[in-house]
This record gives sequence, C-alpha cells and structure tokens, in this order.
Amino acid sequence: MPELLKERLSPAHCVVCDGDHDSGLPGTGSRGSLNGVDAYFHDAMTGWLMPRKTADTVSNIWTFALLPAGAFTAALLATGLHASSGAGYRAALIVGESAAVSAALVQGVKFFVARKRPFVRYGHGTNGSDPDTGTTYDVDDRDSHLSFPSGHMAFATSLGVSTAMTATLEELRAAPWLWGAAAIMSISAASLRMTAEKHYFTDVVASAAIGGLGNHLASLAPAWERAAWKLGVGCCAGSLARPDRRLLTQ
Repeated sequence: MPELLKERLSPAHCVVCDGDHDSGLPGTGSRGSLNGVDAYFHDAMTGWLMPRKTADTVSNIWTFALLPAGAFTAALLATGLHASSGAGYRAALIVGESAAVSAALVQGVKFFVARKRPFVRYGHGTNGSDPDTGTTYDVDDRDSHLSFPSGHMAFATSLGVSTAMTATLEELRAAPWLWGAAAIMSISAASLRMTAEKHYFTDVVASAAIGGLGNHLASLAPAWERAAWKLGVGCCAGSLARPDRRLLTQ
C-alpha cells in the first residue's frame, strides 16, 4: 500500500540533501558532504557491468520476479524428512510474511529519511528526455529522494533468509546450500542497485539488516501468531527467533 500511494505519502523534498533537493553537484566533481565509503562504492559500481538503466531494469526483474519464484518454490518443495503434511505451505507463509514485514518497514523509513538518490546528488539525472546519454532518471519524481534504505535489497534478503531458515528448522540437508543462495541473492541485488546508481553502499547494508531481521520484527504481533496457530496454518515468522522444529513437523 505505501508503494501504491508513494506520490501522496512521500515528502515533496528530500530530508537528507546536499544542495537543492532536485540537483546535485554538476560540474564540480565533488561528492559534497557524502561520506567516503559511499563515494568510493558509487565511483566503483556505477555503470560497472552494464549501463545504469539496464541495471535498473535487470534488478527489477531479478528481485521482484525471479527471486520470489525461486524462494517460494524452494519453500513449498524442499521439505525435510520429519516434515508433516502441509509443511511446505507453512514455510511459504513464513517467507511471505517476512517479505511483507520487511517491505512495510523499508517504506516507512524511506518516507521518513527521504535521502537523495546518487544520480541526483551527482547531477546524473534528467527529466527522461535524453536516453542516448543514459541519463534517463527523472529528478522531479518523488522516488528520486527515497534512497535509504533499498527496498530491492531488503526484499531479496528477507526471501533468502526466511527460506534458508525454514529449511534449517526442517533439518533439510540442503539448508547450507540455501544459506549460500541467500547470500548470493542479497549481494546480486545490492550490486545491481548500485550499478544502476539508485543506491549508496550504506543504503544496501541497512536494507540487508532489515531483511534479515524481518522474522524477528514479525514477532511483535503475538496476537496474530496465536490466531495463526488456532487456524492450523502454522506459526508466523516471528517464531523463527525461537527455532523450534515443531513449527513445520506438527
């Protein structure tokens, strides 16, 4: 819902700025007040493997289409030897809940912080009328100052961590491989977003923490958890903070 109402909910101007809200430091070659770590990764990653706009498109397909398909398929089909009937569906529920909690938190922080995106700070944005140069990002769009944290990164991390965690609870032999896949999911999403000049390094690091802790954040709703148990659909993702194999074997 916050994503759908972005134009109404997000502030009209950036809060974490460097200069005017819709411009950066064009012609100066200076990063302004940007910290050295973010400046280093910006210079190293922007347009690294592919043009910025291409990386932006690839990151959308990778994060919001391919990764969810893989995560939910793994949750549904990769059940352990001790898993009871319906364990796959309960695991998928956990994955979905973790992603939803992380997404809600990310959007709230985005609207509060309103950090200017890298392409705005560095003066690489236009109104989208000059595609030949690759500077096709619109600096007048409110999304141009919603850099911190990265929704793509948090979503990818929450999917990977929750899928690997359910496999661990089920004592699945493939669990270590799923943890490795979770790391690849997060790193690839972060790399694509920085290559697209949509996020800073600190944006994606903070997002990884939000995505990884989405299971624990869900535990703040104990009433929902009890209702889920009574309905027989398994425990919500909050109980991943208290590993218990009964989650998927009863």
